[in-house]
Amino acid sequence: PAIGQWSIIQGSGTITDLNSPNGIMADLGIGTNTFVWTVNNGVCPNGITTDTVEVRVFNPNAEDPNAGPDQFICTPQNSVQMAANAAEDPSYGYWTLIQGSATIEDINDPLTQINDLAVGINLFTWTFYNSVCSNSLPVDTVAIYVYDEGQPPAFAAEDQEYGWPINSTS
Repeated sequence: PAIGQWSIIQGSGTITDLNSPNGIMADLGIGTNTFVWTVNNGVCPNGITTDTVEVRVFNPNAEDPNAGPDQFICTPQNSVQMAANAAEDPSYGYWTLIQGSATIEDINDPLTQINDLAVGINLFTWTFYNSVCSNSLPVDTVAIYVYDEGQPPAFAAEDQEYGWPINSTS
């Protein structure tokens, strides 16, 4: 005589038959929709059991990733904070170093700290995983330019004087 029942604990939807383990979840909202199936088996040991299922619905019109503006720094500074946009639930974003050298503190944080940047141009992509339905993942690239404070100042050479007809020098 065990009795089962569905409930919604996050998101939205309509359950066609609350007491059927095969109930249909309709009118799902964009995002993560979480449902719990609870079975009451009376006075038996572990008489009440539950199981949770998440149904993720991706927004096909979600905003594309924006990795933020390029950044310009000079040594000895070798770290920056990123300024990307967040992905819409249930999508998520992740950073990838594609050129240069650096340490990414949290690859899924749009505002993560990037440390140990190499002198030169360091390129990163901010990618959104936005569903199993998409053939390609949207990506944006940002550059971090690290200039070397130890770079010698410009020096063209000593002034030179020549009498004509010399018209070239090195």
